[in-house]
Amino acid sequence: MYLGKGLSAISALAIGCIFTTAGLAQGKQLTTDDYARAEKFMNYNVNPLVYHSVSEPTWLPDGRFWYRDRGPEGVTFTLVDPAKGTKGPAFDHTKLANALTEA
Repeated sequence: MYLGKGLSAISALAIGCIFTTAGLAQGKQLTTDDYARAEKFMNYNVNPLVYHSVSEPTWLPDGRFWYRDRGPEGVTFTLVDPAKGTKGPAFDHTKLANALTEA
């Protein structure tokens, strides 16, 4: 007899959840303001606020990879060698900037 009461309580709970969820889904009409608020959190609005996110890692044939890192100082390129456990600048950023300026 206890099992029957337990099953009816579980059934009642499940049915209540189904009707509550259905009621909530149909209860609110979204407005233009709701969509505008949600758009503030889209990746194209939030990503510029995030520093040091790894962007487009590119594997090299020798097992190393490089990636672009956006930080408050600007963009840097980092080269990683997993076999050696090393990570550093992919190239000398200052030297390249000077060479481009001269060219």
